[in-house]
Amino acid sequence: MLGVMAFNATLQAEADTKKTLPAAPAFSGSSPRHTEITSFDGWTLTCNDAVSPGSKRECSAQLQILQTYANQQQQVVFTWSIGLKDGKILSVVQVPTGLNVASGAAIKIGSGEARKFGFANCMPNMCNFIVLMEEDFIKEASVAETADVSVTLVDGRGLNFKVKMRGFDRVLVEIRK
Repeated sequence: MLGVMAFNATLQAEADTKKTLPAAPAFSGSSPRHTEITSFDGWTLTCNDAVSPGSKRECSAQLQILQTYANQQQQVVFTWSIGLKDGKILSVVQVPTGLNVASGAAIKIGSGEARKFGFANCMPNMCNFIVLMEEDFIKEASVAETADVSVTLVDGRGLNFKVKMRGFDRVLVEIRK
């Protein structure tokens, strides 16, 4: 929403200075929203509540792992996003490129068996895989201390991310509200 409003403001500013462009139309998207961001340990929950009556609250959560370099710069190297789609909990996990895409990715929750996933797409700096989270996965993840996410690099080496799951159960409660 902010991007659209900024875009409309830019069009209006150009119209005011050039007097050749018509004024941008008023934003006609959904009703105004109130955004609340809350941290639950490593997870960041973002909820949007529409201001108008009868509008539905929408929440999503995200966990990121950063790599810190010698020069103290940081880069996001792993992102796990969770939301609700068609009444089901859906996750999108982003990992760096340079992977053997055919081997897919795996998530191992606690001491459970690893679950395999194929990559949905790769962009210049990240590859994504999608996890439709069934109830047994959710139950395991809600009580686990950690999850291990693993991928295989093009040279055959493994790349593993140890994810702290603390807070996962609390963000799920909020997403499902």
